[in-house]
Amino acid sequence: MTEAITLSGFGASGGVAALAAANCPNGCVVFAPLTLAGDSSIAVLQFGHKLLINGGIEEVGGPRSLTVVRSWTVVLNSDGKHGGGTIISEGSKLVVNGTIGSVSFANGDGTLGGAGFVGSIEGGQDFSGIAPGTSVGMLTVGGNVDLSAQTTLRVELAGTTAGAQYDRLNVGGAVDLAAARLDVSLINGFVPAVGNQFTIVVSGGPITGQFLQGGGITAAGVQYAITYNPNEIVLTVTGLVQPILTVSKSGSGSGVVTSQDGMIDCGAICTHAYGAGLSAAVTLSATPAVGSRFTGWLGRCTGTAVQRNDERCDRGQRDFALPSIGLRILDIDKNGQFDALTDGLMTIRYLFGLTGVAITEGALGSLATRTDPQAIVAYLNDVRPYLDVDGNGVADALTDGLLILRDLFGLTGVELVQGAIGPGSTRVDPTGIHNYLTTLKQ
Repeated sequence: MTEAITLSGFGASGGVAALAAANCPNGCVVFAPLTLAGDSSIAVLQFGHKLLINGGIEEVGGPRSLTVVRSWTVVLNSDGKHGGGTIISEGSKLVVNGTIGSVSFANGDGTLGGAGFVGSIEGGQDFSGIAPGTSVGMLTVGGNVDLSAQTTLRVELAGTTAGAQYDRLNVGGAVDLAAARLDVSLINGFVPAVGNQFTIVVSGGPITGQFLQGGGITAAGVQYAITYNPNEIVLTVTGLVQPILTVSKSGSGSGVVTSQDGMIDCGAICTHAYGAGLSAAVTLSATPAVGSRFTGWLGRCTGTAVQRNDERCDRGQRDFALPSIGLRILDIDKNGQFDALTDGLMTIRYLFGLTGVAITEGALGSLATRTDPQAIVAYLNDVRPYLDVDGNGVADALTDGLLILRDLFGLTGVELVQGAIGPGSTRVDPTGIHNYLTTLKQ
């Protein structure tokens, strides 16, 4: 789009809703300046879409803030001149390849990436990720970086040259790690050698604290020592180990899981130790036995597709159920209705680990046909992959259970998801969450 767009709240004015998904079926590129006339928000709600801001961001009438909310990806390829800061909210991803001022996080799992310049970073108390580069690259911060225990620094390694072959966070000010998590992954088939070093953080000011992993981390079959120098953090390869893929089974049905390389055939062979430094994905396929039904994956493998080749799938639990589970997944007591104080309450009790009468007491609806506590638990075991509402591989009471309960109470929008999205989630925006939950009631 070449016309100028002025934001004065949520959405676009003067641009004929130019940022709306209906007018951006494949994402949008904004070549003219984006002007903030007030504290404003933008959203890219369509799965996989991007909004590229190539004309810069300006402001009128004083310092204005910009919130990137419920967005798949917003890419700033130019200068953001607004003085009120940028907030990454509700699972959004912001890629800065130009320049921007302060960046903070709010309301869920957001990610900051890019190879540009950021004024400062505040990790905050919401789950957040910092991923320098657009693949590998160097993200520069002029001021301080203050992380938190909810922050993850994601570093990709494809060689031994900083910025060109591995990620680096280049900070002009101080860095407070505050027990943030470090995530290291290998890409492009790279396998490091013992003794290779990677300076992943460089700072002009002091570095305080440590990562959650302390002095060492093992990832993708590679062992690293983490050295905290006064103005840099260095990863040193100390050893190569064999990554082990393990598949476990749950549910009342039966079936097999196989890998494309023949190393997993579970059935009988459910564990395999791969070569050190394995960076390629292993494809797993689930085949239910006659009379059973595949209901999905949990662990680092997620979803209900019968075949998975996600690189996160270094371990997985697959669930085979008897076909009698049917549809209408959230009708736990099988009375033909969906109710927060019956079905929702039993679900969240189950996810908290309760069993027996503690699950069903006072929570069975009228005309319920599934009432035995053991039958309720067996049913919930069968459908557990469906209960992973935010798609992060874990069916958790305080995230997925809370989302189910809120949905059954009729909450929508931000009220549905606020504070209830787990780390590493793949389903984060309220519309996507609501639509997914709707499929469990059909």
